Amino acid sequence: METALRAEDSLQAEQPASGASDSEGTMVKVRFELQRECQFGQQYKVVGDDSQFGDWNPSAAIPLNWTEGHVWTAEVSVPEGKNIEYKYILISGEEGEVEWQPGSNHVLETVTGAPSLVLSPPWEGITQFAEPTESTSDQLQEVQSSNQPEPTTTNGAAATADTATEKEHIKAEEQIRKDEEQLSRVDQPSIDNLQLRAEEEQNAPKRLNPFQKDMEWLSKTLFGR
Repeated sequence: METALRAEDSLQAEQPASGASDSEGTMVKVRFELQRECQFGQQYKVVGDDSQFGDWNPSAAIPLNWTEGHVWTAEVSVPEGKNIEYKYILISGEEGEVEWQPGSNHVLETVTGAPSLVLSPPWEGITQFAEPTESTSDQLQEVQSSNQPEPTTTNGAAATADTATEKEHIKAEEQIRKDEEQLSRVDQPSIDNLQLRAEEEQNAPKRLNPFQKDMEWLSKTLFGR
């Protein structure tokens, strides 16, 4: 009995306290950089859909600090596996007037194995990443592919020659069609007109010269014709 109790006590001593491993999570150091000028007394902040970023509340947003070159920066530690949407805001005046960054929300994704991350999306335009993660690398590839010119054929000279030949054929066909139309407009006597002229000539009285007239008179006189 005493041996069994000692064994149970030793097993309980070897087991770690519940929740000890969960309390220490891996953090990713995230640095925000925004290069943009503003007036004296104004300040840029970053706000997002996470409690660490104020839950879209400008008064609870993370402030950015001004550095040389009008670069506003802030550094925060974010747990791994986070996917946070965020935007920059500009705070002005004593009343804290808020100007939101235009465009769609930016996405902060902390992946496993990335100890640090630098995000530098401009105030306007596409998001730029100084140290891209796996997900942001795919976004950059999409942007680069959209900016690439359309691929051309491997034999560019042959394709150009074929195009020129095709244009010449089309031009020749158009010229033939125009010539045919022009010929069809020329006035030519039709078969009906020719027949009508023949009938008119047949029915018209004959015109005899003086010799023919004398011979016709002589024939009527002698033969009664």
